[in-house]
Amino acid sequence: MKRNIKLNYWFQWFFAFGITNMWMLYLGYKGMSLLQIGIMESIFHIASFSFEVPSGAIADLFGRKKTIILGRLAAIIGYGIMLFSHSFLLLSIGFVFSALSYALTSGSNEAIVYDSLKQLKEEGNYIDVISNMRIIDEIAYNAGLILAGVILDIYFEGVYIIGIVFAIIAIGFAVFMKEPLPQKKERQTFKDYFEIFKIAFTILKNDLDLLYLMIYCGILQACVATFYFYFQPYLQNIGYLGREISILIFISGIVQTASIKLASIMTKRFNSRLMLSIVGIVVAILLMATSFITSYVLLIIFIAINALGSFSNPINDTEMQKKIPSEQRATLISISSMFYSIVMIIFFPVVGYLGDTIGIQYAFIVVGMGFALLVYGLRKVLKSK
Repeated sequence: MKRNIKLNYWFQWFFAFGITNMWMLYLGYKGMSLLQIGIMESIFHIASFSFEVPSGAIADLFGRKKTIILGRLAAIIGYGIMLFSHSFLLLSIGFVFSALSYALTSGSNEAIVYDSLKQLKEEGNYIDVISNMRIIDEIAYNAGLILAGVILDIYFEGVYIIGIVFAIIAIGFAVFMKEPLPQKKERQTFKDYFEIFKIAFTILKNDLDLLYLMIYCGILQACVATFYFYFQPYLQNIGYLGREISILIFISGIVQTASIKLASIMTKRFNSRLMLSIVGIVVAILLMATSFITSYVLLIIFIAINALGSFSNPINDTEMQKKIPSEQRATLISISSMFYSIVMIIFFPVVGYLGDTIGIQYAFIVVGMGFALLVYGLRKVLKSK
């Protein structure tokens, strides 16, 4: 079980390595408009929405290790399609396979870690382990972006070749993990599969606080992600080079890494729920303020919004994990990711359309206001139950 944690750190590095994450610039290089890019991202999240909960239930039923290996195989197929395709249709199919790869990994990965710690009776250390995982995410993500920033000015398709190689290496580390919970020996049936769904939704029906955490996290992370991705073509449009954008993202990544570590420290000293609420308020204000600023302060706001998103992630994750039973852990984490996909399905094409019509900087007002209204409405609805 202790080896699982170390193996997962290595898996996380090769899973999160951000070599393909300047995909908005890549799609522009392939001739796609902002609206087409927005539609593709919406397709990605519709696919994620469709795959998330089934993949979590499959992981709980048949094993988390097998599921994350399948996830990397799906990533390899998706990267291959992106590498050789030039049409909107084929690139969209590549996005569907990418969505499947993330759905198969999300939930399963965290479930292996938490239940390994639980079996060791060390689940109290989860906030430290998940913070380490998020730090690895940030470092790997930004290391990949730096490399991508160099490659995209020379041979853009090379990023997907490296992505395929790293997916294969990640599979190698996953193979040596051990399932923390013994798998059922009897043959599994569709009845078992749907029973997991039933139990998971019953848990959420009876625990509105857990439901709130899941939806809040989904909305917050979706708004931060929407801003993050559309900010890249905005910078390119006002004259920044690919390598300059990658340097900004790298600096942002350093601050994000520090904010994750800060979250681990502050969670032990301050009220987690209060910190999550403050983060939400500040993010909404900064998103709307972005539309009225054109100076270098805009770059600072970009860094701040991403840092706040990273800061809230391990706090929210830890609060949710405390409330989830092991047998439904991957399923419920996948449901949490599903809420993120729902918001992205709506926000991304809307912001892409507005970016093409009135300008991307003004579209950020929609993101900030949408976040504030969704969270306010969520509080009202759940408090009335």
